[in-house]
Amino acid sequence: MNKKPSSPNKVISLFKQVKGKLNGAKSANIQYHNEVLDIFQKKTTTT
Repeated sequence: MNKKPSSPNKVISLFKQVKGKLNGAKSANIQYHNEVLDIFQKKTTTT
């Protein structure tokens, strides 16, 4: 097998994949926190 150290395109696409996953996780986290805050605020306002 002819293996080059690392082709730039592969590295770039991998980096983009990882970055996309991180951004996805970040936005999902933010959404989750907002939902929790919403629920918490609703509970405190109704009591």
